[in-house]
Amino acid sequence: MKKLNFKSMTLFLSAVLLSACDVYTPKEAYHALQPIQKIKVMDTYNQTLIMLQSSELFTPGSAQLKPGAEDILQDAVDVIEGLSPQLKIKVTAYGLPVGNKDSVKKLSRAQAQSVASFIWAQGIDMKRIKVDGQSYSDANLQTDSVNASMMQYRVEISLQARS
Repeated sequence: MKKLNFKSMTLFLSAVLLSACDVYTPKEAYHALQPIQKIKVMDTYNQTLIMLQSSELFTPGSAQLKPGAEDILQDAVDVIEGLSPQLKIKVTAYGLPVGNKDSVKKLSRAQAQSVASFIWAQGIDMKRIKVDGQSYSDANLQTDSVNASMMQYRVEISLQARS
């Protein structure tokens, strides 16, 4: 029987390990490690902010909810219902940085209205809800990065005490 040197043994073990594992490109590996956050809730001293990725709710260019979006929105409604019924609700949608700013703002407003309509349909008083649509130039993140552009394509639901 022939002895394996260290280099051969390392190559052999690497091949065995790789065959037992899924192989990813670096980009796939990064995304495989990142949990997909469909809803993010942040509390500050004067408001609760619920952030939703619009790409999970809408097909770009549409204000109609995707299949499965209701589950994500129900999670947001559960957060809203868990807080005071006296809080005012503002639904703001931010558009993709593509196309005419006015048409993007119009679509964003329609998307925000779709989210607000879902919230209302779950029993939340529509008088508490304000709707706003923002174009990409109005978003807080300003960059040419594709990933940052997708971060801008979002819906924010802010909950604040009535003033």
